[in-house]
Amino acid sequence: MKKFLSKLSLFLAPLLVLATRAWAANAGLLKDIPEDPGKIQFCHFFVLLKNFVDFIMFQLGPLMAVFYLAWMGFLWVTSGEDPSNIQKTKGVGKAIFTGFIIMFSAWLVVGLFMMVIGVADWTSLKDGWYQIKCQ
Repeated sequence: MKKFLSKLSLFLAPLLVLATRAWAANAGLLKDIPEDPGKIQFCHFFVLLKNFVDFIMFQLGPLMAVFYLAWMGFLWVTSGEDPSNIQKTKGVGKAIFTGFIIMFSAWLVVGLFMMVIGVADWTSLKDGWYQIKCQ
C-alpha cells in the first residue's frame, strides 16, 4: 500500500503544482506578474503581496462573512429560549464584525507600509488606493 501511495503522489504532485498555478491565475493572484521567469523582479513580490491581500479583502472575506451570517441566522432561528445558544449567536456576530475590522486594518497597514518604503504610489480610491509599478 505504501508503494502505491508513493507512486500516486509522484504522479499527482506535478498536477497539483499546475492546478495551483492555474487557480492562482484565475483568482487574480498573478495579475501584473510576467509569465516569463526572466522578467520577474524583486518588486513583483510586492505585487503578489498586494494581489493576495486584495483577494482576501474583496473575494474571500465577503464570502466568509456571508457564510457566517447564514450560520448566525441558523443559530438564532434554532436557539429557541436557550440562553447559551443566544450567547453563541451574539458571539458569532461579534466575530464577524471583529474579523472585518481586522481585515480592513490589515489592508490599510499593508498599503501604508508599501507607500512608506517607496514600493507603491498613491492612486486615489477609484483606482484601488495604491498601485505598485515595476520597471
